[in-house]
Amino acid sequence: MWWTRLWLVKLSLLLLALMVGGVLLWRDAEREMAEQRDSLLVKARQTAELVLRIEAEQLIEQATVLAGDTTLTGSLEEQQRGLAEPELLRLSIQKRLRKLLEHRELGLAMLVDRDGVVLSRVGVSEARHGDSVAGWQLVQLGLRGYRLDDLYEEEGRLYEVAVAPLTTPSHDRYAGALVIGRPLDARLGTTLGVEVAWRRAGQLVTSAGAGPPPGATVLSVRRPGSVEGVELLSWQMPQALSLRARLLRSAANGLPSRPLLWGGLVSVLLLGVGFGLLAIDRVRLDKQHQASIAPMLLPLPADPVVFPEPTVTTAPAADPAPTDDLAHMYADFVAAKVRCGESLGGLSFETFCDEILGGKQDITRDQGCRDVYFRVQVKDGRATLRATPVW
Repeated sequence: MWWTRLWLVKLSLLLLALMVGGVLLWRDAEREMAEQRDSLLVKARQTAELVLRIEAEQLIEQATVLAGDTTLTGSLEEQQRGLAEPELLRLSIQKRLRKLLEHRELGLAMLVDRDGVVLSRVGVSEARHGDSVAGWQLVQLGLRGYRLDDLYEEEGRLYEVAVAPLTTPSHDRYAGALVIGRPLDARLGTTLGVEVAWRRAGQLVTSAGAGPPPGATVLSVRRPGSVEGVELLSWQMPQALSLRARLLRSAANGLPSRPLLWGGLVSVLLLGVGFGLLAIDRVRLDKQHQASIAPMLLPLPADPVVFPEPTVTTAPAADPAPTDDLAHMYADFVAAKVRCGESLGGLSFETFCDEILGGKQDITRDQGCRDVYFRVQVKDGRATLRATPVW
């Protein structure tokens, strides 16, 4: 019957719309999640690179301060003049180095004379002395007056080190160099506010914490130095998505590509069959009832009925969800605190969101404003959040 053909067309149109909508929904969800992930990774990489530079500069500053110790300079003078017993001089220097390293996050120190010979060590291979490190480019440059950082491996452990020259009391020449260092461990995670580990040549450094868990988003940043292939790894587990993103992901995951393709082909086939049957029925009905139509009735239109082609429109993209805005603001806030040299201990994305939402409620309640706009600013050398009421 004619009405059954009409329902067949309607069902095929509905099925086709569902298939096309599923394809568009899939692409929209994948694109949105990829853009959000890429944006967060770029900010995280920039923050990690900035923290590594700041850590290296701070280590160089510590080496410069310790190199100004008069006791170490006097020991170098005694050694060069041959006024001290080598073993007693080594023990004396060790004692002084241990004193200087107290209350500092350092695990390595060595004093080198102007010929590149190690007079004494603290932290690693303390019994070894008298060996030459003149071939190490860091020491070569340090003996020429440069202050810089590098990587160093000793007894199977990796260290980030810095060198600073020691001058004679008359400041007319360099008497030697001081090398200090600290082991590569998970300490940087406290500054970055995330879990970190170190990797060398594809293998995790066992003394630097556990590796990333399965399913985590991993970011690697190269640590330059004479030890090749050293990378800082940081990772985060997938954060909670906004309601729209969760709906898009759920819908996309529920509509795999192959069933979508077959469903689209079937719907097109059903649509063609339905339109063909409608055309045949219309011609047959016209022939059967043309003779029985009363004269006073208007004739049927000569043109065939044309059904409009199905169109599918996509809604305009909605504004970013509040959670996405908070994620970007949190990344900017962390980068600002790192630039100011502030610690990120106790700071997490959850506590940051609680502070923002709580402050917004208090301001809107006290001032009667419609909304509150927050932005990150640096004031008096500290990263802060500035709230602006919106009326």
